[in-house]
Amino acid sequence: MAHSDLFISRYSLIRERKIIVNGKEIMEEKIDAGLPAFLSSVYKTSGLKYPKFYKMDLLSKLGFMTSTFLVESGALLKPYDPDKVAIVVSNSESSLETDHNYYNTISEPDHYYPNPALFVYTLPNLLIGEISIKYALKGESTFFVSRQPDFETLCTYCSWLLQNTDTQAVMTGWIDLDPLHNYESILFLIEKQDQPARQENAWPFTSNTMTTLYRAIN
Repeated sequence: MAHSDLFISRYSLIRERKIIVNGKEIMEEKIDAGLPAFLSSVYKTSGLKYPKFYKMDLLSKLGFMTSTFLVESGALLKPYDPDKVAIVVSNSESSLETDHNYYNTISEPDHYYPNPALFVYTLPNLLIGEISIKYALKGESTFFVSRQPDFETLCTYCSWLLQNTDTQAVMTGWIDLDPLHNYESILFLIEKQDQPARQENAWPFTSNTMTTLYRAIN
């Protein structure tokens, strides 16, 4: 169902060593050196100066960089009260990649060395936390887990937030990473009609639109 007062003003996607923003490829890593190296390369190319990036787990790095391209390092959030920007994301694996890494530190009694720096990331909403800290956001935060991208649920939930609470804008999407480092991440910026300049080249906010944009670059 379309929500005439809401629209997708921008989306960013990271998949197969590519960065896509609004359908345009802005970066591609030709050599597959693995996800950690790729994300470090993306971070350096972005020009960010945020040392905490290197302390994050891979899921948080993936979501963090996707959000960076989505909101242009925070520039697109300036019209909004930070207390009224929501983040609603989902994936299929929760924090399983980090869970595996943490388990390896406690699985052998003779080599028991639990790592608090890993343990803190054994919750998927830490991904949301890292994005919130970077942009000083204090709005609604929700993390769903589903086997496949469930854009209908995301659309319904985000629409309810925007139409029934004081939420002014939402970052929403699918940020997925498994222990084998298979990954994909897509985020959408959902806004209201009170941002007419951004609506000119926008998309209607529907689950079908989200699915189409997600599949267009599969």
